[in-house]
Amino acid sequence: MKLYPRLALTILTLIIMQASFTGFYVSRTIRNNNLKDARIELELKTDFIINNYNSWKRHLWKQLILIRNYTAVTAISEISEEDLNSLLTSTGIDAVVVKSEELNFSIEAINSSPDFVLPSGEDLSNLFNHPSIRLFNIRGQFYMVGILYLQELSSPAEIYLIKHINDSFLKNIVFDTDGKILFHTTTDFLAGHDEVQKAAFRHIKPDMAYLELYALEDEGESFNMAGIKVGEIISDSGASDVFLTIILSNEPYQRRIQAIERTVLTVSLFTLIITALLTLLFTKGITRPVASLANAMGHIRKGSYNIQIKNSGRSEIGVLLKGFNGMAARLHHDQIRIEKSLDEITFLNEFNEEIIHSIRDALAVVNDDLVIEKSNSAFDHLAGGKCATLTDFVKHAFDDSLIEIVRNILSQENEEWIRRIRNRNKGIFELKIYPVHREFHLHSDKKMCVLLLEDISARTAYEEKTTQAEKLSTISMLSAGIAHEVNNPLSSIVTNIQNLIYEEKDPERLESLRLVEDESQRIAQIIRDLTDFTSREQDQGNRCSPLQISEEVKRLIQHSRRPDGSLIPPILITSEGVNSDVMISKGELMQLLINLLQNAVHAVTGESPIEIFLTESEEDTHITVKDRGCGIPEDIRSRIFDPFYTSKSNGEGTGLGLSVVYGIMQKYKGSVHVDSTVGEGTSVKLLIPKYSGENE
Repeated sequence: MKLYPRLALTILTLIIMQASFTGFYVSRTIRNNNLKDARIELELKTDFIINNYNSWKRHLWKQLILIRNYTAVTAISEISEEDLNSLLTSTGIDAVVVKSEELNFSIEAINSSPDFVLPSGEDLSNLFNHPSIRLFNIRGQFYMVGILYLQELSSPAEIYLIKHINDSFLKNIVFDTDGKILFHTTTDFLAGHDEVQKAAFRHIKPDMAYLELYALEDEGESFNMAGIKVGEIISDSGASDVFLTIILSNEPYQRRIQAIERTVLTVSLFTLIITALLTLLFTKGITRPVASLANAMGHIRKGSYNIQIKNSGRSEIGVLLKGFNGMAARLHHDQIRIEKSLDEITFLNEFNEEIIHSIRDALAVVNDDLVIEKSNSAFDHLAGGKCATLTDFVKHAFDDSLIEIVRNILSQENEEWIRRIRNRNKGIFELKIYPVHREFHLHSDKKMCVLLLEDISARTAYEEKTTQAEKLSTISMLSAGIAHEVNNPLSSIVTNIQNLIYEEKDPERLESLRLVEDESQRIAQIIRDLTDFTSREQDQGNRCSPLQISEEVKRLIQHSRRPDGSLIPPILITSEGVNSDVMISKGELMQLLINLLQNAVHAVTGESPIEIFLTESEEDTHITVKDRGCGIPEDIRSRIFDPFYTSKSNGEGTGLGLSVVYGIMQKYKGSVHVDSTVGEGTSVKLLIPKYSGENE
């Protein structure tokens, strides 16, 4: 630092220190003097207010003595209301209450305050045989009461002179004092300035007769306080000590201190300004170039490098400014080049982001720590939100096998991997995994791969329906021809066999003929199933009650037996408010349920019940047949609706049961859904359109 700035700083420091010391010393001296003045003021004003309060007590005493002297020569019954009104008008007393055996009455002064409530005789009580002054708190009103007991008369009487202690009373005893006063107990407010009651309650204690406190702080205000016990009050809750608290603000003293501090500060600032101006005259040759340099550095700090400082000197400061200008020019050139590159990078990044998020398939980039480096909107939607790791994604959408697949791909660095998988909602996705080559890695120490998940559930379902429809169409044509060609000779065979049975007497031959008849009937049944399967046409206007049909089917087959002779498992029907009819014929719905129940009976080995659940949505009725049997293996689940395909052994089934179910549901524009777990059971849900006048 040069000589002139150092000298200016030293002078400014001395001026500030001198101003601070002077201000501190003067303020402390004035505060001490103010404390003495405040103590004297508080004592004088306290004495003044207490004397005024006691003068009212003496005034009541005087009136009580006058009344006692007057009643010594005049009976209490002879006192007229005019005499009492005269007493109230001339003395300032608010009311008089007289209680005796001869009469009870009370009179309120004409000029009493509007908020005055005249106490009744029951509210007032006397404890002494001599005149006394007592304080009462009656229904929230604070009273000073002079009490006179007249026992010399033939009929003893009590006279109460009542003075209401309200705002008017307080103004009289305070006169022109600018303090605030409060009558209170240690817990209750009686009269006065209620805004100071918090301070009074905080500092006044029950065992105190007199208290003075100075420089108290409450809600940002400084004040002095004096409290004195002035008597005992009688209220509904009992007797309590009454305190008169006087509070004087310290604001005048604070204004005096603030005025002196402002004077000291003004003088110090004036001296400081003069010194600064003089120092500026000596140091402007240095401070101006330095200020220009600081301003230019501020522009550079904000990113504005296109700035130059005017320089016409050859001093050390001039050399510094010249070097700064060269540096700023170089930075400006580099800034232009960097901004251009950043614009190109930003454009490419935004363009790539738009492309990634425009892809409807779920796409994500995963590293070998299973951290998702990048994902598009479809991937986040599939996961139900943004996921940080592949583990989080799997918890929401797929099982843990996906994690093992990704780890294997990253460890082996295969070229690509494609497979169909299912998510937790049974949706079918085509999973494609492509490893990212190291030359394109953002982090050279991380292996990465790209996950692409395409939802092919709808396409797969469509393909399955198309394949099934093609199969049914082919089987329909083939079955129609077979049924026609086989049915005629079969009828002749059955007729002749029945004739032979009728005529045959040999038991062994009769048994053989009956076996031929049973097998012929079985062939006939297969032909009838084929005929029903291939020649169904939608019956217009058919409708039935699903609950009623379910009950009929239950009654029809509940006593059936298995091939081994045992009864079939119990059938339980549960309906959740299903009242609507469905758009299907009664016979076809019975055929659906019988086929499904027969499959369930075959799958259940024990006594576990078969359940039928009926629910409905806005457009469809849902009928679910659920068993707890062996379940359907995954490898044959796609073939269960194929005609003539059966998993039953020993010729127990024809393979047409579920094909007939599928065909009937297609006929009425319904759908069938199968959910099965090996070892746990199978659930088949039928969605049948509700009946309405529009679909007749």
